[in-house]
Amino acid sequence: SGDVYTANLHPWKYSNSTWTAIRHTSDFGRVNAFFEDTNGRFWIGKDQGLFLLKDERLVQFDNKEIKEVSGIHNHPNGGVIVSTTGQGLVFIDEQDTIRRITTTDGISSNRIRDLYVASAETLWAASEDKGLNRILIDEQYQIIDIKSIDKSDGLIDNSLHRIIDDRLGYFWINSNQGIMRIQKSALNAYMDGQVSELSVQSFNEDDGLDNLEGNGGVQNSGMLTSDGKLLFPNQAGIVYTRTEWHIVREEHTLTSPILETVSFNDTSYSIAGQSLLQLPKTVRDIHITFTLPTFTSPQKLELEYKMEGVNEHWESAGSDRTAVFTNLPAGDHNLMVRGRIPGSEVFSETQLLVRALPRFIETPWFVVLMIAGVGVIFMMGYRFLLAQSKLRERKLDILVKERTQELVVEKEKTEAALSQIKELDEFKSRFFTNFTHELRTPLSLILNPLEDMLENTDIHVNGNKESLTLMVRNANRLKGLVNQLLDVSKLSSGELTMHFEPVRIKDFTTQIAAQFEHALSKKDIRFKVTGEDAESSIYVDTNAWNHIITNLLSNALKFTPQGGTIAVHVEEEMDEVCISVIDTGMGIPELDLERVFDSYYQGSSSIATAEGTGIGLALVKGLTERMGGSISVKSTEGYGSVFMVSLKKGTTHISGKDTIGIQSTNGIALSEESIVQNGMHATSTLPEPSTVTTTRAKVLLVEDN
Repeated sequence: SGDVYTANLHPWKYSNSTWTAIRHTSDFGRVNAFFEDTNGRFWIGKDQGLFLLKDERLVQFDNKEIKEVSGIHNHPNGGVIVSTTGQGLVFIDEQDTIRRITTTDGISSNRIRDLYVASAETLWAASEDKGLNRILIDEQYQIIDIKSIDKSDGLIDNSLHRIIDDRLGYFWINSNQGIMRIQKSALNAYMDGQVSELSVQSFNEDDGLDNLEGNGGVQNSGMLTSDGKLLFPNQAGIVYTRTEWHIVREEHTLTSPILETVSFNDTSYSIAGQSLLQLPKTVRDIHITFTLPTFTSPQKLELEYKMEGVNEHWESAGSDRTAVFTNLPAGDHNLMVRGRIPGSEVFSETQLLVRALPRFIETPWFVVLMIAGVGVIFMMGYRFLLAQSKLRERKLDILVKERTQELVVEKEKTEAALSQIKELDEFKSRFFTNFTHELRTPLSLILNPLEDMLENTDIHVNGNKESLTLMVRNANRLKGLVNQLLDVSKLSSGELTMHFEPVRIKDFTTQIAAQFEHALSKKDIRFKVTGEDAESSIYVDTNAWNHIITNLLSNALKFTPQGGTIAVHVEEEMDEVCISVIDTGMGIPELDLERVFDSYYQGSSSIATAEGTGIGLALVKGLTERMGGSISVKSTEGYGSVFMVSLKKGTTHISGKDTIGIQSTNGIALSEESIVQNGMHATSTLPEPSTVTTTRAKVLLVEDN
């Protein structure tokens, strides 16, 4: 007795046996949804927007902001939820406040074909292109969680048109590839991650559908009648079923799966009724076929298998219903096979014990033999390596003996050569000693009469004083060279002994240098001694130090040109005193620096070649090192040279064969002889003898030491 509404391009109302068109001010397309909410408001959804029926006229809601309406649903807390095929879901509360849920909020698609309001907090949205969504919201329509599933999770298609709750615990979903039946508890468990697989029962042509595509684009895609009928339209008509029919089917008791055959080595054997399958020792790859007898859609049965100790997870048997195992390990393995009707949670199961007999290599005896074999091989290898080691050791012993004998021979040859060298060195030393002694004797016999003639004013020299002076000077020079050769010989043979005395090194050096005043002034050379004297006395052999300073100053004087500069600088360091002789002479070529202290070596300088013997600097180096010191040289050709002599403080460096005395003045004053023998020219002022007188006889003693 109430009013009836329907629609095509316009809504129509049937009242009092009369159809009346409800029109809008303009043509606005096909009607997709009718709905009357709890407040009595009548909603109409069209592609062009959402409308309210007021006073038999359509009034557009929300100024055309909501379009492509596919469904209108009541929310338990008041207000409505509008599904759209382009704008997602729209929540409109009782104050007409709008709240939207789109893909940006997490749903899989904005093209929603149907919405099922399971409760105030749980919504199920079927999308046109991306499967099913579960949306959890709070009282203010705020999102708590969104989950979605599609074909990859087990759905038969992603294009869904209708969701129906059959009130028996299952969802029925119409799609473009047939109809699905899913248990709600299993669906929620899968979406919550409590189970890893989703069981979906599908219906297609094999179940009586004339067409798979649910016609959700132009009309209602399914409904559940009050008496339990399920109606689903498709492109060929309407599919009709009842929910209780499927409950009855599920309660049928299934028989256990039947194991049919086992195949290996290209041969099949029947195993029907067996509880134990024992494989030959050579067989480890097998195929086992099985089935589940039923007359209810046998092609849709779900069969799974697993074998303990081989694969611990259930695997689908596929359409050929075959379990495949390769390379089975030896031992007993329990094969389990189970089956069920799609959509059912009840499995029937059977088991088969598969025994794979061990090959010989898998038995304990083989392990024992392998261990024994490895032990034998190890022992043989050890003995072989030991024999090889002993053989190498014998060869090495022979080689060592041969090398030792060679070394002994080489040692004897070396010792013989060293003995010859030592003999030659001793011969050389004796030769130089004897030679210098032989030279010193006649030189002394020449010098002493000449010196007496020059010193005796009573002897008339007949105007030959200059000639006598020249003779004395050259004889002294020759004597000095002989003495140097003797000193070099003693240094080489280690026979030179020294007598160390404490001296004030700067004062002592200054006194030695004072003997060169005449020669320096003659060449107009500036000379100075700089630096501070050492705080304590330095122990030196005064004669050796006399030789060193005299030789260094003589060289500096020789190579310093007219108007040059020569300086002696004394510098005290922590453990030693450094005395440097500095000149502005011609310098030493770089090639000569390394050999400047070698015995008998003469540099490339024309002056050195003409006047030197190559003994002086070698003697200086030998005397310095003999006193525990060191000498070095720095020189730049054309700018001069610096000879640096370092002497150690204290007496710890003095050899045990040397002697240490108290300070004296012996050896400080330098005689004319020492200057002349180093190439200097001293002058003597002798009185002019007036007459030559006859004196008493004299005895000349010549010391040959």
